Amino acid sequence: MTVSNVGLTTATGAATVTETVSNGLTVTGMSGTGWSCDSALQSCTRRDGLVGGGSFSVITVTVTVAGDAPPRVISTSTVFEGASAW
Repeated sequence: MTVSNVGLTTATGAATVTETVSNGLTVTGMSGTGWSCDSALQSCTRRDGLVGGGSFSVITVTVTVAGDAPPRVISTSTVFEGASAW
């Protein structure tokens, strides 16, 4: 996934990405250049700002799919900067 700032001003403070997956999926890895990731917490954080119109480096999320997973699964990412969602 890629985190981008679609605004015109620099976003400051820590940016935290949280990954939520549906039943049948298990997050086994999260990584990205410049990101500090914890697969057990299903999140990545970085503390540098992001200029308006810019993007951080890609976060790669690796999952395992259970044999009894439903035919349709969902993965949702949420980004927070400081105390507010981006």
